[in-house]
Amino acid sequence: MKNKILYILKNFFDLLSVIVQRGYLKHVLASNDVKYISGDLSLKYPENIILGNDVRIGRKVTIGALAKVKLGDNVTLSQGVLLETAGLDLKSRSRLHKAKPISIGNDVWIGANAMVLAGVTIGDGVVIGAGTVVRKNIAAGEVFTG
Repeated sequence: MKNKILYILKNFFDLLSVIVQRGYLKHVLASNDVKYISGDLSLKYPENIILGNDVRIGRKVTIGALAKVKLGDNVTLSQGVLLETAGLDLKSRSRLHKAKPISIGNDVWIGANAMVLAGVTIGDGVVIGAGTVVRKNIAAGEVFTG
């Protein structure tokens, strides 16, 4: 009986933690209408992240925002997406990080486990295929895989 009660309490507190975290993330990241933010989102420098309306962020998404990250309206980041503004400065002896912003337009869908690297701008209406590494700008209306 004691184990069952502990199990129920643990599940309750896990659920409560996810609900509080989602509410906190919505409050901190968005004054707009955010459709969905998964509870296991990983953020670096959340103060540099700007979200539009109707944004959906799936499970296990990571946003590294040493520089600004802007997501437009109606953007979907599927599970496992990585947005990373930082990279190593290979010319530096101490391997310091350098950062460039990422800008994602309106009506964009980024497929599962895709990576968007520093300095990339993605135009409106773009679809990025699952597992794609995006290291260059993508024009509006493109379907990009690779």
